[in-house]
Amino acid sequence: MLATLRALRQEPTARAHIDAFWSAAQGHVVALADQLREGGAEGVALYALVYVAGSLLALPLWLMSGIAGYAWGFGRGLATAVPALVLGATCAFLVGRAVAATRLGDALRARPMFRQVDLVVRRDGRRITTLLRASPVMPQNFLHFVLGATPLPTRDFAFATAVGLLPMTCLHVYGGSLLHSASDLFAEGRGLRDPATLAKLALGLAVTGVMLSLVMRRARALLAQAYAEADAAKP
Repeated sequence: MLATLRALRQEPTARAHIDAFWSAAQGHVVALADQLREGGAEGVALYALVYVAGSLLALPLWLMSGIAGYAWGFGRGLATAVPALVLGATCAFLVGRAVAATRLGDALRARPMFRQVDLVVRRDGRRITTLLRASPVMPQNFLHFVLGATPLPTRDFAFATAVGLLPMTCLHVYGGSLLHSASDLFAEGRGLRDPATLAKLALGLAVTGVMLSLVMRRARALLAQAYAEADAAKP
């Protein structure tokens, strides 16, 4: 499947259509970010709705949280992004739970990776989910749906998502707060030419990177231990 998609991406006509679609999507995101920056409480409500839609479409978390940083700065952006993240992730989690009752859910449960996740989640759902969130075991936007197919309680999922993704969300919001234009969200750093801004970004990334590295390393170690214990407990 992936090989087919890569081949399609290289086909000139298909590539032109994909590039046109991506360009139009970027334009809509930039317009939305500018609208949120100029809006008040209505902007926060709109952002929450957009985050829910983005979660259901499995859009990257860095983009959604970066928009909040650009629109409202680090403090207010983080205070807005975290609840919206939890809301969007929980909606995707509930969709995953509904899908789990279908044939597609049966196919998912047949995969070794899912069986492993399901096994450890059944032992200590809240703690394991927090560790899964803090460790890049799989893309977080797809992990919403995968966890929905496990017996994890919704409240435990919401709590673990908020705690486990907080460090990464801080990084995304902070990066967005340093941007001067919404189009810089897609500029891969080319829009950050101001030396003072670059210094702030470098310092923030260094501090956050060290913290994330420590958290992820610890999370991976604890997950490995949990997997080993779960395997040992198999009848």
